[in-house]
Amino acid sequence: MDVKQNQSAEWLLHNGYNADFEMIDASKLNLILCQYYEDTVSITCTPLEIFPSLLTLHLSSAPYYRNIDVENDPEFRSSNSMLRKTPVYLDDAERGEVVNQNISISFADLRKVYASPVLGLNDRHTLQNKVWLDINLYFGGFTRQLLRNMSKKTFHCCTDLNNGRKYYKIQDPKVALQLTARMYEQPGSPYCPVYSFELYLSKLNTDSTVFFQQPMGYEEFQKTGLWYSTSPIGKNNQSRKLTNICQSVGIKLNFRNTSIRHLCRIVREKNPEYTPLYSDRLFRILTSNEMESESLTGEDMMY
Repeated sequence: MDVKQNQSAEWLLHNGYNADFEMIDASKLNLILCQYYEDTVSITCTPLEIFPSLLTLHLSSAPYYRNIDVENDPEFRSSNSMLRKTPVYLDDAERGEVVNQNISISFADLRKVYASPVLGLNDRHTLQNKVWLDINLYFGGFTRQLLRNMSKKTFHCCTDLNNGRKYYKIQDPKVALQLTARMYEQPGSPYCPVYSFELYLSKLNTDSTVFFQQPMGYEEFQKTGLWYSTSPIGKNNQSRKLTNICQSVGIKLNFRNTSIRHLCRIVREKNPEYTPLYSDRLFRILTSNEMESESLTGEDMMY
């Protein structure tokens, strides 16, 4: 989403603001964003939740070079709060799925999933399940359209110079919900998200750039040895991915994929920055008994 796209520029002019907003002070920009989110949530065709990240990138780049973080600076607390309370990150079909149900998802549920054979390294289906769940948890949760937009070049491998640990980040601002999010390796653990991620990359069909490719059918797999086809996973399969994974281990609830974002927010309350501490804490929660009692309420699930 381009922060200078026609819809944004037209909205600014219509409401009496200069379309060249880049040097507005943070407090005033926050008030403008509150009004913008309220006015455009029902008509925007792009996921507004990535807007703070894109706006930060825009303002910190040439020719403005502003030292500003729309996503995390305290001056933008009220606009970000409004964004969290609005289903702006859903596509048209997903908006229609938002219903008043007292459904909650807990870390205990996810620990049950991580300890089960539904996530694994030796099968094309279970490996894809693990990678799908890992990237949603470590990078903040994605709509099905953003998942379909991912390619093999979406992710970039880096090394943390402070500790020598490998991690992945998203280098495409059109896909990233959090531009600073990182998924760190956990050396020696069978649950290491980087190990399974790289194994998955090595198994993808070389004739397609799509990241989430359809697993090969049994006969084709036996004939060719290929794990994945050149076709992307369909929208409906993406939409029900979390529900299907959970139901495979006996959790008989319908979870929207975006409910994962609320779990990430719980972790960020104690580790607000995407450092190794955030990644390590999330990893411990998923593979141990930390935060056993924490879950989301039905009210949380509405947003």
